[in-house]
Amino acid sequence: MMNSLNKHIHVFGYLRTFISVSNGKIINITGPSVVYCPLAKHLYHFPPEAGEPRKNVIKEAIKQAID
Repeated sequence: MMNSLNKHIHVFGYLRTFISVSNGKIINITGPSVVYCPLAKHLYHFPPEAGEPRKNVIKEAIKQAID
């Protein structure tokens, strides 16, 4: 039981999506609630085919930030 208490879980928001990270790995991600945001598209360099923020695009961006 003591090992479960020593885990660090970080929860943060990214484009109105909640991401849970533990030990450098994404363990949970909610769906984005942003429909369209040109500023976010510019800042986070979404690929043109992504159009709107998608869960998989956000997940890849977070993985790159962790690595």
